[in-house]
Amino acid sequence: MYFYHLRIFFQLIEHIMKQLFQPPSLILYLMAILVFDILGMAFAAITGAAKGQGLAGGAIVFMYGVYAAIAALITALIFCYHADPVRIKKANRILAIVLVLLIAAISVRIFFMKDSNENSSKLIDQETKIVTANYIIKDAPIKDEPGSSMGLGFFKPDLLNKNALYFYGEQNLDKPVNENTPDDSLVFKKTEITNYDLVYAPPWLLPEHYKLDYDIFYLKLISVGNDFVEVSVNDKMHKISFLDRFAGEILYWPEFLLRVNSVELLPGSDQKIRIKPLDYAGEVIIEYDFLKPVLIQDEWMSVELYDQDYNRLGKGWIRWKDDNKLLISYSLLS
Repeated sequence: MYFYHLRIFFQLIEHIMKQLFQPPSLILYLMAILVFDILGMAFAAITGAAKGQGLAGGAIVFMYGVYAAIAALITALIFCYHADPVRIKKANRILAIVLVLLIAAISVRIFFMKDSNENSSKLIDQETKIVTANYIIKDAPIKDEPGSSMGLGFFKPDLLNKNALYFYGEQNLDKPVNENTPDDSLVFKKTEITNYDLVYAPPWLLPEHYKLDYDIFYLKLISVGNDFVEVSVNDKMHKISFLDRFAGEILYWPEFLLRVNSVELLPGSDQKIRIKPLDYAGEVIIEYDFLKPVLIQDEWMSVELYDQDYNRLGKGWIRWKDDNKLLISYSLLS
């Protein structure tokens, strides 16, 4: 009886192996994996599953394809077990047609993306030829100019790792950055003396703070999206533009102020340095030369007081903003 059951078991295994591993079945498995891997990644891209995920976006799209391929393989195994060779071959023909259509669609998409990128490159090349190679933006103020709109903070382009910064006008938020056409660009080159130098800049560009030899390049941040940031490219002209948010670093006001060297109370201001972040708290009565920010809590800033020899004299609290109005000035260099 034992050997009888064992023989039945092996016969069953042999039947399954023949049914599942005949040539048409093997072709079906491969076709199903390829087709549904592409469909899974396409679904992730269309639904925006990886949108705003930065470097993790590619991995998310890839995993969608893997999950779809695994599900398709399991379905194909079940189908091949129950179907006859004629139906399997018919399924292979259908999948082959779908695969060809998908490859054609991907090829067309790559062609248009390449054409768009070439147009962007031509735009930079044309602009670079028009201007002289030693075009330089005039140094923008390193200290702030109180009174203008604060915005959300600043955007610092990644000049060290990129050779161009693209400016976009009316962007399509439903498309990724590389499918939008830039209006203008900022072009850099690597140098041995400094990390980078400017080759071309639009004539209207006036950064909020600019001193390239000190790695200072800040654009006022107006709004933030998943793929784009809106920045002021010329406050005097009230001109704004959109940038790829991953082409640099977003610094909201607290993060930015904690990077500056010193802050000052505005001339003529009746604001006092307090011992606590309260308007009615006691005053800090110490003569000092400059204030260094160390902590920001809502509209209050904790500062350390220093003399001209950089000796720490004490600490206190000041109001750094009131609604959308800056109550202090700051310096990036001293």
